Amino acid sequence: VLTSQKGIEDTTLVANNIFEYLSNVIGGDWVQTIIDKAVYEAGMKCPHSPTYDKDFVGLQLDELVVPQTSEDSISFLIAIIAVVGTLIVVITLLVVSTRWVSKRRHQRWLKMLSRPQLLVLEKIQ
Repeated sequence: VLTSQKGIEDTTLVANNIFEYLSNVIGGDWVQTIIDKAVYEAGMKCPHSPTYDKDFVGLQLDELVVPQTSEDSISFLIAIIAVVGTLIVVITLLVVSTRWVSKRRHQRWLKMLSRPQLLVLEKIQ
């Protein structure tokens, strides 16, 4: 799927959309305001800072405005989360079933061994 030209183009498009979405969220004023508030409050709460205030309870700022996102970006994010979740479930099922089959085959193999062979195997381990 990823080796075909169409698969490569689709993968590139998805990766670019994810990076664009994340850069819009991280690069906006919303995240910067949260960081600025945390840095300013840190000085007010730290006893070693010249701006320390023992009675400081926190800054009261106007409500932050979250960047507006289009319906396309939200549905795209939901689709990405669904795909990743599905992949995790499928991979988990494959790992669990592979271990189960391997353990079952090992137990069958041990039952086929004679007592002296089991003793030799026990010494090796």
